Amino acid sequence: MNKSIVILESISGNKPSEQFDFLSIQIENQTIILVAHLRGNGYVKLFTLQSYYEYFVLNQEDAVCQHIDQATYDSNLLLERFIKHHYFGMPLFQEELMFGFMGNGVSVCDKLRTQNHDYMQVAHIASNRKVTYCNPISNEGWARIEKFAESENIAIDSQGISALSPVNKEIIKNEENRKLLEHISSRFKRKRSYLDLHNEICVAFNGLSKDCKFDVNNLISAWYRNECDFIRWFNSMLPDEQEQFLKYYRKHFPIGS
Repeated sequence: MNKSIVILESISGNKPSEQFDFLSIQIENQTIILVAHLRGNGYVKLFTLQSYYEYFVLNQEDAVCQHIDQATYDSNLLLERFIKHHYFGMPLFQEELMFGFMGNGVSVCDKLRTQNHDYMQVAHIASNRKVTYCNPISNEGWARIEKFAESENIAIDSQGISALSPVNKEIIKNEENRKLLEHISSRFKRKRSYLDLHNEICVAFNGLSKDCKFDVNNLISAWYRNECDFIRWFNSMLPDEQEQFLKYYRKHFPIGS
């Protein structure tokens, strides 16, 4: 058994080859106790403590249990996947991906497939976060790898070494803001009257509230001082004004709306 699955006790049954294993399973800080009923016929029944009591003490034949084959029970990986899905409600992915620091980036392997007597490598993430795929993978697996390459990392803290270059969050943020500003600019161009425009600016900066901390009249005047050039107007704002402006449109008029 692996570290997440521990056999607390094994008890022989009344029949030949019959055995009961009491298992402690810990997954992401959650723990459950299961009882595995090995019958020596190639199949195993899994009970919770409650259903085990109902079946073997109260003789309730309809007590809930899960049926697995002996091969699944004997495989640490397959048993853990089964328990995660059926008892913890976790998704059962097509690939069991493993991300490892190999000294030259991150190697991504599928633990459900083997190649040259080892886990099959499906992708490699270079230190600059560029991904190279070397074996077939599902769309869901591809998405998980791309997400890891975009925002995750593996580090050896004791040596101060990281597998991948740092994520430049400022660049990502700036790119998101740029797209949002293009979206807002297009919205401003569709305003048909001065009143509509003034009302839009006022609402964006919470100008109707008594505790408004922005000089809305000055922001409206700045629009005309910058000759109704949206980008120039935005760049003329103070940092807290820009933050409020983006926050409002990100919440109320996101890209695509």
